[in-house]
Amino acid sequence: MKRILLFFTAAVIALAGCQNKEMTGSLSVNPSSLEFGGDADTLTVTVTSEGAWGVKSSASWVTTSPSFGKSSATVKVIVEA
Repeated sequence: MKRILLFFTAAVIALAGCQNKEMTGSLSVNPSSLEFGGDADTLTVTVTSEGAWGVKSSASWVTTSPSFGKSSATVKVIVEA
């Protein structure tokens, strides 16, 4: 069985026009990692944030929905076989 450990990298983004401002806020992702078997699968994570956030995968066979948002959301992580 193929084992894959996927780590989430997300960032809280403070947007204030074109000016550079110090980023503030908090972000948590639960769980912080997911384990997939060898088959296609969809798992979820909960993102809790005080600001904007985004998720990006470096692998073409992993997608997320949604890939960005504000505040809190449940994110689907879709892995192709």
